[in-house]
Amino acid sequence: RIDIPRQELFWNIYYQGETNFTYLMNKWRDYDEPRQAGNKVDPKDYESARVDSLHMFYYPFVIDWLNIIPRAGFRLTYYSKTPKDGLNQHEVDTLFIVDDQGGGDPPGDVVNYRGTKENKLRFIGELGFEANTKISRAWNDVKNAFWGIDGIRHVMVPYLNYNFTPPPTIKPKNLYYFDDIDRIDEQHFVRLGYKNRLETRRGEKKQELYTWASLENYFDFHFDHQAGYDALGDFGTIFEFNPFPDFKLRSELLVDAANFSVQKFKTDFTYTITKRWKTFIRYNYQANYMQRGTYSMGSSLADIDSSSAFARQVNKNQEVSFGLDFPITEKTRGEFEVAYNVRDHNIEQGRIRLIRNLHCWEVALEYAVRQRQDDMGKKYFQNNVMFMLYLTAQPSVKIQ
Repeated sequence: RIDIPRQELFWNIYYQGETNFTYLMNKWRDYDEPRQAGNKVDPKDYESARVDSLHMFYYPFVIDWLNIIPRAGFRLTYYSKTPKDGLNQHEVDTLFIVDDQGGGDPPGDVVNYRGTKENKLRFIGELGFEANTKISRAWNDVKNAFWGIDGIRHVMVPYLNYNFTPPPTIKPKNLYYFDDIDRIDEQHFVRLGYKNRLETRRGEKKQELYTWASLENYFDFHFDHQAGYDALGDFGTIFEFNPFPDFKLRSELLVDAANFSVQKFKTDFTYTITKRWKTFIRYNYQANYMQRGTYSMGSSLADIDSSSAFARQVNKNQEVSFGLDFPITEKTRGEFEVAYNVRDHNIEQGRIRLIRNLHCWEVALEYAVRQRQDDMGKKYFQNNVMFMLYLTAQPSVKIQ
């Protein structure tokens, strides 16, 4: 992968780009038991080499108090293999629902990619602009020792982000799906929003700005009409409260602006009791809804449903979880977590993990239990034991 950070080329024209080569393999789970509903077909593995190259250009300028950043760019993506018969959005979602449920019953039949074609090159363009300004006010005489406040500054940044992506030369349904790069489709929307920050000064010898709390609200309006969706998109709220370095609260709320229904609400509280004792409490609620995509290749957008930037089916769920990290010896610690499914009235997962530090490696032994329902609605428990070995500096590199 080669990333080129944003930099000026000439005459106030800026360039930003990235190019990467990957060989991708999507390997689905192997299931212990056959499903009882649908066509009882298992998802089939697929693979392809992919070369992806993105090139974006910007021309920022200022009109009095308003910052305006027009952008234009394109993306070229080469695939060594593509399916002869592709899948629509619902069929792709069904594959992942089956996999997430460990072979459970999907809302429809499992349909796999069929046949293989070679060598396809996709082209995608993008036009858009962002406009914003910054409004601030300070109260230097506000002080509070308990809350760590030494003066308060309120910063508000209203913004508008317009994006137009015409249909790509190859539709997503005719490509293997690995990640959001393969799902890019026509986009035509505008996002209106504003960011708020409350800042204070922290530090004894060298004072620095500290974000005490922040709030972002945004609203999407879509110009293109899609079946099952209104032009009015989502209204999102992201709130963070960090009065102390060891105390963090983050809440996310997503509302369907067309019918004023709550689609998702999540709150996450973490507290560092001491250097080695940490605890968290999480609450997550989501309704049954179809998420509509808002995606830009050249601009960052706040995202509450971070699993995908494109349309997908979200299933109803309501869950409360609690966890604790605790020390055992100087190089050994434990982790405990339990998640309770409020909707189904069962233990979604309970686990305890013992972790031993071996300098640049860590080894962990975990016992986990899950409460499930069979096809007749009877509850039963699944027990799992797992051994893991991973790098301390990069936990994603692991053997388990």
